[in-house]
Amino acid sequence: MFIELSKLSTIELVKLYNIVGWTLFVKAGLPLIFMFFVIYCILWLTDKKMC
Repeated sequence: MFIELSKLSTIELVKLYNIVGWTLFVKAGLPLIFMFFVIYCILWLTDKKMC
């Protein structure tokens, strides 16, 4: 899908940027946050069991 950027207005560029940004955030950011949360919980639980 090719879009001619010169024909788009500033508002449309901002909307396109936001959509792409959120898509990348959801695909890359959420799994990383989830993995960090799981690792943190495992470390917290093992730390509590050791004490």
